[in-house]
Amino acid sequence: MDTNYKDIARPIGLEEIRAWFNKPRTATVDNDRAAQLYFTFHPRTAFLKTLATAAEVVDIGAGDGSLAVFRSWPEPTREDLKLYAYSIEKGRYFDDFSGYEISDWNVSPPEFDGKCFDAIVCAHFIEHIQDPVSLIQWAARKLRKGGRIYLEWPSANSLSLPSRKELEELGVPLMISRFDDDHTHQALPDGDTLVEVMRKSGFAIESRGIVRLPWLEEEMLSHGKDAADGFYRQAAFWSHTGWSQYIVAELAGSPEDSGPVARPSLRDASVQASHAQISVLRHSLATLQAAQAASVSRTKSLEAALAEAQESLARERRSAEENEKRVRQLAEEEEERRRLTADLNDLQRSYAQIMNSRSWKLTKPLRSIASWLRRR
Repeated sequence: MDTNYKDIARPIGLEEIRAWFNKPRTATVDNDRAAQLYFTFHPRTAFLKTLATAAEVVDIGAGDGSLAVFRSWPEPTREDLKLYAYSIEKGRYFDDFSGYEISDWNVSPPEFDGKCFDAIVCAHFIEHIQDPVSLIQWAARKLRKGGRIYLEWPSANSLSLPSRKELEELGVPLMISRFDDDHTHQALPDGDTLVEVMRKSGFAIESRGIVRLPWLEEEMLSHGKDAADGFYRQAAFWSHTGWSQYIVAELAGSPEDSGPVARPSLRDASVQASHAQISVLRHSLATLQAAQAASVSRTKSLEAALAEAQESLARERRSAEENEKRVRQLAEEEEERRRLTADLNDLQRSYAQIMNSRSWKLTKPLRSIASWLRRR
């Protein structure tokens, strides 16, 4: 168990991403092999593939239901697993599951007719719900003793990345870059707070970390940098930026499951009641801390969005002012042109009058003689 892990953001700027994206690469495995290896070593797939025999697994936030595909691909095949799905709407592969339930978690979390499970997979779901702690509490209630959970969601790195629009302007096309590119995201749950809630809910943390597959990100980008299907680019970007974090945990047995115990005295019962009350208070505190952390994260995201909007408005105002100034200059130049044209017309009329006047014609011989004398 990694007890020293801390999710710390590593700032990655536009130029660093562009240089990484555009650097020359030579693939060492073919396209299909790169995809196979990517999913083989991804911690989410590894969790599913190494579950106990005949485990009953529920995918919370199942999306299109692709977890059913990973039951048989890549190797090893795990047809013994019994899969269930939950989402807000039915996914493409849901009919390949043993059962599924559809609802809005914020309104009514799933119950599956009281069924419990051996494992829960929950990838990129808790950042979409209003109360991430409710997922932990639900898992503690729906897992059997010794059941395991795989939880994956964006890391702190996702908050500080350039936006998808900024990267696209630099020739790096992605489906999502920064956390707030997805407007369905609520707030980013704090990992330390979730770990504390999990421990107080009876979970033992097995592993925790950032999803990084450096060699495979290079292989996938060498094949998919310019592909029509953007998955390879996106997967490589997620890996390179450490976009996702994960926790694997096991639900420990409750005190009632540990065997017979002696009948407690009145004093022991009072002490136990006090401990229970403290545990409840600690759990409530952890819940409040998670809500506070989520609120702080959401506030920071909104502040960043507001600053970006204000800067965009300022740019638009400056552009409008410059355009207005240019319009005024053009109007002044047009007025000056008209004035000069009028003066030219007056001079042309005066010249014509002089040239056509009788005095000019009569004095022409005298002017010619004067000119001849000056030359002599």
